[in-house]
Amino acid sequence: MHYREMTREGIGMQTSCSTIGFGMLTLEGALSHIAALGFTDVEVGVLGNFCPHLDPQAPVDESVAQCVEAFDRHGLRPVALNSAPRIYCNDPRHPDQLLRVAHHLLRLAAGLHCDLILDVGEREEATDAGLRRAADLAREVFRLGRDRYGVTVSVEAPHRGMNAQTIPEALRLLDLAGEDALGITYDTSHVTCGGVPADEGLRLIGDRITRVQARDHRGDDVHFTPGDGEYDWPALVRFLASDPRPVCLELEFDGRLNATQVAGETGRGREFLRRLASSS
Repeated sequence: MHYREMTREGIGMQTSCSTIGFGMLTLEGALSHIAALGFTDVEVGVLGNFCPHLDPQAPVDESVAQCVEAFDRHGLRPVALNSAPRIYCNDPRHPDQLLRVAHHLLRLAAGLHCDLILDVGEREEATDAGLRRAADLAREVFRLGRDRYGVTVSVEAPHRGMNAQTIPEALRLLDLAGEDALGITYDTSHVTCGGVPADEGLRLIGDRITRVQARDHRGDDVHFTPGDGEYDWPALVRFLASDPRPVCLELEFDGRLNATQVAGETGRGREFLRRLASSS
Protein backbone atom coordinates (compact mmCIF):
# COMPACT_ATOMS: atom_id res chain seq x y z
CA MET A 1 0.00 0.00 0.00
CA HIS A 2 1.33 3.40 -0.99
CA TYR A 3 0.74 6.31 1.36
CA ARG A 4 2.75 8.77 3.38
CA GLU A 5 1.92 9.94 6.86
CA MET A 6 0.08 13.25 7.00
CA THR A 7 -0.35 13.58 10.76
CA ARG A 8 0.40 11.49 13.79
CA GLU A 9 -1.73 12.64 16.69
CA GLY A 10 -3.50 10.45 19.24
CA ILE A 11 -4.26 7.28 17.29
CA GLY A 12 -1.91 8.30 14.48
CA MET A 13 -4.52 8.96 11.80
CA GLN A 14 -2.94 9.23 8.34
CA THR A 15 -5.05 11.63 6.29
CA SER A 16 -5.14 12.28 2.56
CA CYS A 17 -7.60 14.26 0.42
CA SER A 18 -9.68 13.21 -2.57
CA THR A 19 -10.05 15.25 -5.76
CA ILE A 20 -13.68 14.10 -6.04
CA GLY A 21 -15.01 17.07 -4.07
CA PHE A 22 -13.28 19.29 -6.62
CA GLY A 23 -14.72 17.45 -9.61
CA MET A 24 -15.97 20.74 -11.06
CA LEU A 25 -12.31 21.77 -11.60
CA THR A 26 -9.49 20.47 -13.72
CA LEU A 27 -6.95 18.23 -12.02
CA GLU A 28 -4.61 21.22 -11.82
CA GLY A 29 -7.26 23.30 -10.09
CA ALA A 30 -8.13 20.50 -7.67
CA LEU A 31 -4.49 19.95 -6.73
CA SER A 32 -4.01 23.67 -6.18
CA HIS A 33 -6.79 23.71 -3.57
CA ILE A 34 -5.58 20.50 -1.92
CA ALA A 35 -1.99 21.73 -1.68
CA ALA A 36 -3.16 25.03 -0.20
CA LEU A 37 -4.94 23.07 2.53
CA GLY A 38 -1.65 21.49 3.53
CA PHE A 39 -2.19 17.91 2.38
CA THR A 40 0.59 15.90 0.78
CA ASP A 41 -1.25 12.74 -0.31
CA VAL A 42 -4.14 12.68 -2.76
CA GLU A 43 -6.74 10.20 -3.97
CA VAL A 44 -7.66 10.91 -7.60
CA GLY A 45 -11.19 10.54 -8.92
CA VAL A 46 -11.47 8.82 -12.32
CA LEU A 47 -15.24 8.92 -12.65
CA GLY A 48 -16.26 10.18 -16.07
CA ASN A 49 -17.96 13.57 -16.18
CA PHE A 50 -18.57 13.47 -12.44
CA CYS A 51 -14.84 13.69 -11.74
CA PRO A 52 -12.78 13.70 -14.96
CA HIS A 53 -9.33 14.08 -13.44
CA LEU A 54 -7.86 11.22 -15.47
CA ASP A 55 -9.15 9.54 -18.59
CA PRO A 56 -8.50 5.78 -18.81
CA GLN A 57 -9.30 5.90 -22.51
CA ALA A 58 -6.47 8.33 -23.28
CA PRO A 59 -2.91 7.18 -24.05
CA VAL A 60 -1.62 5.88 -20.73
CA ASP A 61 2.00 7.03 -20.93
CA GLU A 62 0.97 10.57 -21.85
CA SER A 63 -1.64 10.68 -19.08
CA VAL A 64 0.87 9.45 -16.49
CA ALA A 65 3.49 11.99 -17.55
CA GLN A 66 1.02 14.89 -17.39
CA CYS A 67 -0.29 13.74 -14.02
CA VAL A 68 3.20 13.36 -12.54
CA GLU A 69 4.11 16.87 -13.69
CA ALA A 70 0.94 18.30 -12.11
CA PHE A 71 1.58 16.54 -8.80
CA ASP A 72 5.21 17.59 -8.77
CA ARG A 73 4.27 21.23 -9.35
CA HIS A 74 2.19 21.18 -6.20
CA GLY A 75 4.46 18.99 -4.06
CA LEU A 76 1.80 16.29 -3.83
CA ARG A 77 1.68 12.53 -4.31
CA PRO A 78 -1.12 10.27 -5.58
CA VAL A 79 -2.00 7.41 -3.21
CA ALA A 80 -4.96 5.88 -5.04
CA LEU A 81 -7.18 6.12 -8.11
CA ASN A 82 -10.89 5.84 -7.36
CA SER A 83 -12.79 4.62 -10.39
CA ALA A 84 -15.80 2.81 -11.82
CA PRO A 85 -14.88 0.95 -15.03
CA ARG A 86 -18.58 0.64 -16.00
CA ILE A 87 -18.70 4.40 -16.69
CA TYR A 88 -16.41 3.91 -19.67
CA CYS A 89 -18.23 0.88 -21.15
CA ASN A 90 -20.98 0.74 -23.76
CA ASP A 91 -22.41 -2.18 -21.79
CA PRO A 92 -21.66 -1.64 -18.09
CA ARG A 93 -22.15 -5.37 -17.37
CA HIS A 94 -20.00 -6.78 -20.18
CA PRO A 95 -17.01 -8.61 -18.64
CA ASP A 96 -14.62 -7.99 -21.54
CA GLN A 97 -15.40 -4.27 -21.71
CA LEU A 98 -15.02 -3.89 -17.95
CA LEU A 99 -11.74 -5.75 -17.92
CA ARG A 100 -10.37 -3.71 -20.82
CA VAL A 101 -11.01 -0.48 -18.90
CA ALA A 102 -9.59 -2.03 -15.73
CA HIS A 103 -6.36 -2.85 -17.58
CA HIS A 104 -5.96 0.83 -18.46
CA LEU A 105 -6.68 1.86 -14.89
CA LEU A 106 -4.09 -0.60 -13.60
CA ARG A 107 -1.52 0.78 -16.02
CA LEU A 108 -2.29 4.31 -14.83
CA ALA A 109 -2.00 3.26 -11.18
CA ALA A 110 1.25 1.42 -11.88
CA GLY A 111 2.70 4.46 -13.63
CA LEU A 112 1.72 6.67 -10.70
CA HIS A 113 2.85 4.12 -8.07
CA CYS A 114 -0.51 4.16 -6.33
CA ASP A 115 -3.41 1.90 -5.41
CA LEU A 116 -6.63 1.32 -7.35
CA ILE A 117 -10.14 1.43 -5.85
CA LEU A 118 -12.97 -0.17 -7.87
CA ASP A 119 -16.70 0.19 -7.50
CA VAL A 120 -18.82 -2.97 -7.54
CA GLY A 121 -21.33 -1.98 -10.22
CA GLU A 122 -24.78 -0.45 -10.06
CA ARG A 123 -27.30 -2.55 -8.21
CA GLU A 124 -29.11 -5.16 -10.27
CA GLU A 125 -32.56 -6.58 -9.68
CA ALA A 126 -31.03 -10.04 -9.46
CA THR A 127 -28.77 -9.15 -6.55
CA ASP A 128 -26.82 -12.41 -6.36
CA ALA A 129 -26.09 -12.34 -10.09
CA GLY A 130 -24.80 -8.79 -9.72
CA LEU A 131 -22.63 -9.80 -6.78
CA ARG A 132 -21.17 -12.68 -8.77
CA ARG A 133 -20.34 -10.40 -11.70
CA ALA A 134 -18.75 -7.86 -9.36
CA ALA A 135 -16.78 -10.60 -7.60
CA ASP A 136 -15.52 -12.03 -10.89
CA LEU A 137 -14.23 -8.63 -12.01
CA ALA A 138 -12.73 -7.83 -8.60
CA ARG A 139 -10.92 -11.17 -8.51
CA GLU A 140 -9.47 -10.74 -11.99
CA VAL A 141 -8.40 -7.13 -11.48
CA PHE A 142 -6.95 -7.91 -8.04
CA ARG A 143 -4.83 -10.72 -9.50
CA LEU A 144 -3.69 -8.60 -12.43
CA GLY A 145 -2.75 -5.81 -10.06
CA ARG A 146 -0.82 -8.16 -7.80
CA ASP A 147 0.87 -10.34 -10.41
CA ARG A 148 1.42 -8.07 -13.42
CA TYR A 149 1.30 -4.44 -12.36
CA GLY A 150 2.36 -4.34 -8.71
CA VAL A 151 -0.81 -2.42 -7.80
CA THR A 152 -2.91 -2.96 -4.66
CA VAL A 153 -6.57 -3.24 -5.64
CA SER A 154 -9.52 -2.83 -3.28
CA VAL A 155 -13.28 -2.64 -3.79
CA GLU A 156 -15.51 0.07 -2.36
CA ALA A 157 -18.15 -1.74 -0.36
CA PRO A 158 -20.68 -1.43 1.14
CA HIS A 159 -22.03 1.37 -1.07
CA ARG A 160 -25.63 2.53 -1.44
CA GLY A 161 -27.18 1.74 -4.81
CA MET A 162 -24.44 -0.73 -5.75
CA ASN A 163 -24.35 -4.51 -5.93
CA ALA A 164 -22.96 -4.70 -2.40
CA GLN A 165 -24.79 -2.02 -0.44
CA THR A 166 -24.88 -3.71 2.98
CA ILE A 167 -22.30 -5.36 5.22
CA PRO A 168 -23.68 -8.88 4.57
CA GLU A 169 -23.57 -8.25 0.81
CA ALA A 170 -20.01 -6.94 1.03
CA LEU A 171 -18.99 -10.06 2.94
CA ARG A 172 -20.75 -12.20 0.32
CA LEU A 173 -18.87 -10.42 -2.46
CA LEU A 174 -15.53 -11.01 -0.75
CA ASP A 175 -16.41 -14.67 -0.25
CA LEU A 176 -17.32 -15.04 -3.94
CA ALA A 177 -14.10 -13.32 -5.02
CA GLY A 178 -12.13 -15.93 -3.09
CA GLU A 179 -9.03 -13.81 -2.52
CA ASP A 180 -8.20 -13.36 1.15
CA ALA A 181 -5.89 -10.43 0.41
CA LEU A 182 -8.56 -8.49 -1.51
CA GLY A 183 -9.49 -5.60 0.74
CA ILE A 184 -12.31 -3.10 0.86
CA THR A 185 -12.33 0.67 0.85
CA TYR A 186 -14.68 1.56 3.69
CA ASP A 187 -16.76 4.70 3.06
CA THR A 188 -18.26 5.95 6.32
CA SER A 189 -21.24 7.55 4.54
CA HIS A 190 -22.41 4.24 3.04
CA VAL A 191 -21.49 1.46 5.45
CA THR A 192 -24.57 1.59 7.71
CA CYS A 193 -26.96 1.11 4.78
CA GLY A 194 -29.04 -1.92 5.72
CA GLY A 195 -29.12 -1.07 9.39
CA VAL A 196 -25.90 -2.61 10.70
CA PRO A 197 -24.44 -0.15 13.27
CA ALA A 198 -20.91 1.09 12.64
CA ASP A 199 -19.33 -0.73 15.57
CA GLU A 200 -20.94 -4.04 14.56
CA GLY A 201 -20.01 -3.54 10.90
CA LEU A 202 -16.40 -2.83 11.83
CA ARG A 203 -16.33 -5.99 13.91
CA LEU A 204 -17.66 -8.04 11.01
CA ILE A 205 -15.61 -6.62 8.15
CA GLY A 206 -12.76 -4.72 9.80
CA ASP A 207 -10.06 -7.24 8.98
CA ARG A 208 -10.69 -6.65 5.25
CA ILE A 209 -10.54 -2.84 5.40
CA THR A 210 -7.47 -1.44 3.63
CA ARG A 211 -8.57 2.19 3.27
CA VAL A 212 -11.15 4.48 4.90
CA GLN A 213 -13.00 7.26 3.09
CA ALA A 214 -14.32 9.87 5.52
CA ARG A 215 -17.67 11.45 4.75
CA ASP A 216 -20.92 11.67 6.71
CA HIS A 217 -24.58 10.97 6.01
CA ARG A 218 -28.07 11.71 7.24
CA GLY A 219 -30.27 8.83 6.24
CA ASP A 220 -29.56 8.15 2.56
CA ASP A 221 -28.07 11.61 1.94
CA VAL A 222 -24.28 11.09 1.81
CA HIS A 223 -23.27 14.71 1.19
CA PHE A 224 -22.13 15.79 4.64
CA THR A 225 -18.80 16.74 6.19
CA PRO A 226 -17.51 14.39 8.94
CA GLY A 227 -19.21 15.25 12.21
CA ASP A 228 -22.30 16.79 10.62
CA GLY A 229 -24.27 13.56 10.19
CA GLU A 230 -25.19 10.27 11.82
CA TYR A 231 -22.08 8.12 11.44
CA ASP A 232 -20.62 6.78 14.71
CA TRP A 233 -17.15 8.34 14.55
CA PRO A 234 -16.03 7.15 18.01
CA ALA A 235 -16.57 3.57 16.76
CA LEU A 236 -14.18 4.25 13.86
CA VAL A 237 -11.62 5.82 16.20
CA ARG A 238 -11.71 2.74 18.43
CA PHE A 239 -11.14 0.56 15.37
CA LEU A 240 -8.27 2.68 14.06
CA ALA A 241 -6.68 2.78 17.51
CA SER A 242 -6.38 -1.00 17.45
CA ASP A 243 -5.39 -1.31 13.78
CA PRO A 244 -4.56 1.96 11.91
CA ARG A 245 -5.57 2.42 8.28
CA PRO A 246 -5.01 5.38 5.94
CA VAL A 247 -7.97 7.78 5.95
CA CYS A 248 -9.00 9.94 3.00
CA LEU A 249 -11.31 12.94 3.24
CA GLU A 250 -13.63 12.34 0.32
CA LEU A 251 -16.36 14.93 0.36
CA GLU A 252 -19.16 15.10 -2.19
CA PHE A 253 -21.75 17.85 -2.24
CA ASP A 254 -23.70 17.00 -5.39
CA GLY A 255 -23.09 20.43 -6.93
CA ARG A 256 -24.38 22.25 -3.85
CA LEU A 257 -21.06 23.98 -3.13
CA ASN A 258 -18.43 25.71 -5.24
CA ALA A 259 -14.73 24.85 -5.04
CA THR A 260 -13.93 27.48 -2.41
CA GLN A 261 -16.74 26.18 -0.21
CA VAL A 262 -15.60 22.59 -0.71
CA ALA A 263 -12.10 23.63 0.38
CA GLY A 264 -13.57 25.19 3.52
CA GLU A 265 -15.53 22.04 4.34
CA THR A 266 -12.46 19.89 3.69
CA GLY A 267 -10.44 21.92 6.17
CA ARG A 268 -13.27 21.69 8.70
CA GLY A 269 -13.56 17.93 8.19
CA ARG A 270 -9.83 17.43 8.69
CA GLU A 271 -9.93 19.45 11.91
CA PHE A 272 -12.82 17.31 13.15
CA LEU A 273 -10.80 14.14 12.48
CA ARG A 274 -7.75 15.60 14.19
CA ARG A 275 -9.75 16.47 17.31
CA LEU A 276 -11.31 13.02 17.27
CA ALA A 277 -7.94 11.31 16.96
CA SER A 278 -6.23 13.40 19.61
CA SER A 279 -9.00 12.79 22.13
CA SER A 280 -8.78 9.03 21.83
